[in-house]
Amino acid sequence: MRKYKTKRLFIKDFSSVQNSDTSVYSLDKNIPKICYNAQSQSGKLVSSLGIEHLSLPASVSNTTEYARGAFSSIYPLKLWEYKYYSTANSKYMYFLVAFCSDGKLYYNNMFFPDLTYHVLSSKVFTQMPSALCFRDDNGADIIGFVSPSDDMVVWYGDTQPYVEDSVPHLTSMSLHNSRLYAIDETGKFVKYSALTNYLDWTSSTIAGAGTIALNDYKDGLNRIMSFKDDLYVFSDHGISKITSYAGGTYIANSNIYGTAEKIYAETACVCGTRIYFLTSGGLYFFNGNDTYKADLTIDNMLSSHDQSKAVTAYYGGKLYIACHLPYSDETNAEKAMTNNCLVEVNITTHKCSVVRGVNINGMITLGDLMLDKLVISQENSSYLWQLTKDGKVDGTSLKKYWRSGKIIVGNYDKDKILKEIYVTSSGEIEVSFFAEGVLKSFSFSGSTKTNRQVVNMVGREFEMEITSTDKDFEFEKIELIFKEEE
Repeated sequence: MRKYKTKRLFIKDFSSVQNSDTSVYSLDKNIPKICYNAQSQSGKLVSSLGIEHLSLPASVSNTTEYARGAFSSIYPLKLWEYKYYSTANSKYMYFLVAFCSDGKLYYNNMFFPDLTYHVLSSKVFTQMPSALCFRDDNGADIIGFVSPSDDMVVWYGDTQPYVEDSVPHLTSMSLHNSRLYAIDETGKFVKYSALTNYLDWTSSTIAGAGTIALNDYKDGLNRIMSFKDDLYVFSDHGISKITSYAGGTYIANSNIYGTAEKIYAETACVCGTRIYFLTSGGLYFFNGNDTYKADLTIDNMLSSHDQSKAVTAYYGGKLYIACHLPYSDETNAEKAMTNNCLVEVNITTHKCSVVRGVNINGMITLGDLMLDKLVISQENSSYLWQLTKDGKVDGTSLKKYWRSGKIIVGNYDKDKILKEIYVTSSGEIEVSFFAEGVLKSFSFSGSTKTNRQVVNMVGREFEMEITSTDKDFEFEKIELIFKEEE
């Protein structure tokens, strides 16, 4: 008569994040190979982040929030915040500005119950603009919009925006040491304005405008940023530093980082004392002198897709990356998305969690007055959105998913029988097992009690999958009972 010995396997700590870079045979039982729309809370598996339609306060003194309306038959592509001191109103004014699919700029007062987005300028941009807010020597707060093929649009607070055709076509701007620096329309040179005169790009005195030819030969220049005490230029394959001395009249540059990987410069994001950016090889961070690999556990998913349309934001001490992660079960609709995921990265530990099913093309952080929001635009959506912690998109609960690596107990060369499982979870869930080409799935309703389920499944190695669309999902622990022949 055959004799069997019992093997028990407990999984009761879901604090480990997804690791898609390690072999399924090397993962510990509590580390998921794939996990999205779910995260750990006190060791339990719960709903992750979500998004909902943006709401903003009625006024500076009235915190009652109003859901903002939709753009009419267009959708936003890029977002900025513009704050200026209004002499007409004797107070600061706060505006959301969006570049939309019709090529125009729109605005909305952030502290006024206005549901409508208004056209800022009749100017139609032929390329995606970049923008910069800065203050001139007269104390006026300005926002300027530029592109490689368009004249600058300038907005001086209370005045009507206008086109400034004396400024050259530019791709990226940064204010540093009383000059405006920018990458020229060819992507080959850095130009700078006259000292303290940010709209003068023609004068030739020592305090006048000029051009810098970087000496590093790294192909196209894409992004310029002021960080700490210097300027940094991100090119296709490297980073250069520009330093200005003597009140901005002496300017030097040097090559500080080079790589064979493609740098996605638009993802460069200041996060405290670091700049994070994506390359074709994954996520990196830069401290002003040295560059390091962030070593996420989803690097292979990040690097296996072109992330040139990815966008980033720093919010609540975390880096958010809207990007495209490839999944084996992607639908054609998801494959067509520019970005299908939002990755939240803890910049201290570099642990990350993934929200799947959001097609984000723009993000900005609002932290003025009583505001604390990550504002989001989605491709083909006429609404603006905000980040939430309820695991829903516009009220609909996202599918939570957790999949293990290979679960092997006892002697690998012997068949095991997965006899039964004990599940402790609230909210409706489904637990599935895969072994030897066979799938068995079991549904559980929410309960405060532990549920027992007979499985009777034979195999040498198993994989487990947990799924739920319940808003009250909370998976606490599971015990697997195996029988192995002695």
